[in-house]
Amino acid sequence: TPGSMNSSLRGGLVEFSHPSSTFIEPFFLTVAAGSGGPQIRYTSDGSSPTNESLLYTGLIEITKTTQIRASAVSISGVLGPVSSVSFVQLDEDVRNFNSNLPIVVLENFDGGRFRSNLITPAFMAIFEPDQTGRSLLAQRANVTTRASVKIRGASTNNQPKPNYSVEMWDETDDDRAIPMLGMPANADWVFYAPHDIDLTLIRNAVAFELSNQMGHYAPRTRFVEVFTNTGGGPLSADD
Repeated sequence: TPGSMNSSLRGGLVEFSHPSSTFIEPFFLTVAAGSGGPQIRYTSDGSSPTNESLLYTGLIEITKTTQIRASAVSISGVLGPVSSVSFVQLDEDVRNFNSNLPIVVLENFDGGRFRSNLITPAFMAIFEPDQTGRSLLAQRANVTTRASVKIRGASTNNQPKPNYSVEMWDETDDDRAIPMLGMPANADWVFYAPHDIDLTLIRNAVAFELSNQMGHYAPRTRFVEVFTNTGGGPLSADD
């Protein structure tokens, strides 16, 4: 269309009434797409919506840990970009959980134990300490994102607290570089759990810190509390 604006064939972005979060009591989620009221198709199984997916007709009741992915459908029937929102239900035993460390939640919606030879889609939330110096699972997360997770390492594969390679994803499963925990933006992160290799849990972190203070390169680190829910159901102390 030389000399004039292109017409829009795709549906626009959708908006959710609630951001990704933890929750205690069930609630209703609304999904909206730009003016004109195009159709909205959505899924709750982690897959990308298609023209055959569920048609949004009204409130969606969120009663359990759920990920909703939605796309607006234009008048011409073309799906717009995918948007997603994730909600993690808290069990009674963690509703008041708090820590002086940041809290990380990895949720794969009953996807089973993370494995070393398989990338598993997941949702990640990070809760950093507030003005009181405590981080709480029931507060609004500082970072929420789709992600992929796999176990990192071979000899440590079966230890009770495994190491993870975590990659941040956008809605098309491509790298999403974001800053977190005071460190520069990146898409790929290592969640290191030395377990019986280093009972102090701090040897690598101390060596990295000393190297940085001497002006040499070393990875930056932060200590965190991690919950990994791979068995479905509400997030609990067992996770």
